[in-house]
Amino acid sequence: MKGYLIPLAMVWALASCAHSPRMVDNRADYPAVWLDPANCGVHSTEPESRMLLADLSALSTRAYLSMAEEEGCSSAGSGKAIKACIDYLPTKRPWKVVGGNGERSRTGLAYRIYESPGDGHERPRLVFAFRGTQFWSRDWTTNLYLRRSVPPPQQREASAEIRAWIATHRPEWDLATGAGMEGEDIYVVGHSLGGAVAQYMAYTLPRTTAVVFNPSPRTGYGSIDPARYRNPAVCQIRESYEILYTVAGGRVPLVTPNLHACGFVNQQRLSPPFLRSLASAHSMWAIADALACYADEGDLSDRCAKIVARKHTATEGKACH
Repeated sequence: MKGYLIPLAMVWALASCAHSPRMVDNRADYPAVWLDPANCGVHSTEPESRMLLADLSALSTRAYLSMAEEEGCSSAGSGKAIKACIDYLPTKRPWKVVGGNGERSRTGLAYRIYESPGDGHERPRLVFAFRGTQFWSRDWTTNLYLRRSVPPPQQREASAEIRAWIATHRPEWDLATGAGMEGEDIYVVGHSLGGAVAQYMAYTLPRTTAVVFNPSPRTGYGSIDPARYRNPAVCQIRESYEILYTVAGGRVPLVTPNLHACGFVNQQRLSPPFLRSLASAHSMWAIADALACYADEGDLSDRCAKIVARKHTATEGKACH
C-alpha cells in the first residue's frame, strides 16, 4: 500500500498544546550524523546519511505490507510476481526481520523489527518500523484520541510490546539509564500515524533516534511526565505540500524540542484537482522512492535523473519551526 490515505481528522491535533519538556544535554546518546540538521534531507553532504535515510524510508514503506507479503517480496524482489511487491523498495544494505506483531492488534498497531549487522565501517543497527493509518481500521481510535493525560491507544500498545521484545532479546539493556545500549544504533521510523508512534517511542526510550515521514502530530507527547522525557534526536522528512504542513501554514505541526530537525523532498506540486494533490503529497512510497534516488551514486536511471534534477527546489535540513 502506498499510504495515500490521509487521516484528515488529525488536523484537529494542530490545536493541541504541549508542555515544556525538561531539556537535557544528552547529545552523546545519539549518532553524531543526526546532531547536524543539515543531514535530515536530500541536501546532506554525508553519504552515510543519504544511504541511511533511503533504507529507513524503505523499511517504513514495508511496514504497510503484511509479514507474509514482505517475506514473499524479499524473495521475489520488486515487480509484479506479487501485487503488493509493486510498492516493495529494495534497501542499500541487508536487513533481517527479527520481530513484529503480525498485524493482529486491538488498536490497529502494526510494526516490524529489523536489524543490520555491523562491519568494519558501520555499527550494528536496530530499527522499529511502525505502519501508518489504514483507512478502514482501528487506527482511527488513535487518530481521534483527545485525552492528554494518557498516551493514545497505539502508543500504549507499542510501548508495551516493544519493551517486552527488548526484555526478551536485549535483556542487558537498562531502559531507565540507557546502560548496555551503546553497542548499536537504535532507530524508530514510521509514516503518518506510524511516525507519531515512532516519536512517542523515542521520547520514552533512551538512546533511540526517530526518523519519520510526513508524521502526524498525535504523538502522545503531552501525556509524558516531563521528568521522564528523553529529548531525542528526531529527523522529520516531509513533502512540501503534505496536508498537515499545508494546513499549518508552512509550520511543522509538532512539538519541536532542540534536537528536532526537518527536511523536505518536494516531489509533489499543488495542482488541480487539489484534494488529490494533497493526498498524493502524503505518500510514503513517493518519499522513499525519491530518497532512494538521492542516495544513488554513479549513473542514474532516467526516472531518478528527473527526481534528482529537482533537488534545488527542496528545502535544506534545518531545525524545525
